[in-house]
Amino acid sequence: MSGASHRGTRHFAVLGDPVAQSLSPLMHQAAYAACGLDASYHAIRCSAAELPDLMRRLSETGGGNVTRPHKSAALAMLDRPTLLAGRLDACN
Repeated sequence: MSGASHRGTRHFAVLGDPVAQSLSPLMHQAAYAACGLDASYHAIRCSAAELPDLMRRLSETGGGNVTRPHKSAALAMLDRPTLLAGRLDACN
């Protein structure tokens, strides 16, 4: 998910369940700081039912990625998945 043009702090997250073990927030926050970017990155635990709304909201302010078990559900929400994503039945 990558966001459209946005003013102010851009918000990004990894969505999944479980997700607390993810090192993505630490890595991304360090990269944003090193590059001087006004952005935040968080791990958000969510159910499959919550995924579509969270993906939509993140795409409006920044973006993110998904982790298990939501990779197949995220793929199903895409308008034009790549052939490889379709073969893997997963996307990020």
